[in-house]
Amino acid sequence: FPAALAERRTTTCDPVGALWPEESESTQTNEPVIDEFLADWFGLHLRAAQELSLSDPSARPDDAAGTLRLTWLRTFHAPVIVRVDERANGDMWLTAKRLSGLGGYGPGAVADRRSRALTAPEAQTLRTAMRQQDVFNLKPLGCYGGMDGAQWILEARDPTRYHLARRWTPQGGPVREVGDLLLGFTGWELGRVY
Repeated sequence: FPAALAERRTTTCDPVGALWPEESESTQTNEPVIDEFLADWFGLHLRAAQELSLSDPSARPDDAAGTLRLTWLRTFHAPVIVRVDERANGDMWLTAKRLSGLGGYGPGAVADRRSRALTAPEAQTLRTAMRQQDVFNLKPLGCYGGMDGAQWILEARDPTRYHLARRWTPQGGPVREVGDLLLGFTGWELGRVY
């Protein structure tokens, strides 16, 4: 993850979709988007899934016009990583991996993998969702967190930009909506989605 995400800065967090919204609480936060602990935790799962860094432009395939990736880490369930790469010709390719471990603990290894081209309607649905949710301008942080639940980490990359937004157990909002769409493309039975 880019070093800039580890810097403390005062920013406005996103209360939309929070599990326990409390209107009296401030939406100002002074925390890093990804601190050292989170970078190690998230990175451990991405490495186990053999995923490349999206923030490093040199790690991208030459024909990639853009990439969108959801890392879904549920405390007591198998981690799921769903990536869609858009090729220079406009085709979109899905790669999904389910690990054998638990998202709040050890990642395990790749237990299930799906790879396929998105259909034209699926690709259009994803493009529309990314545009409507303004993925590259999402607030990096949700306002609320907790212990047991799920981290939803949505990363987007195009030839000139990288953006990351993370939420804890979102009940709605842009990260949840785009994440649900990506999870649906896998065709997996995922149990309770939280």
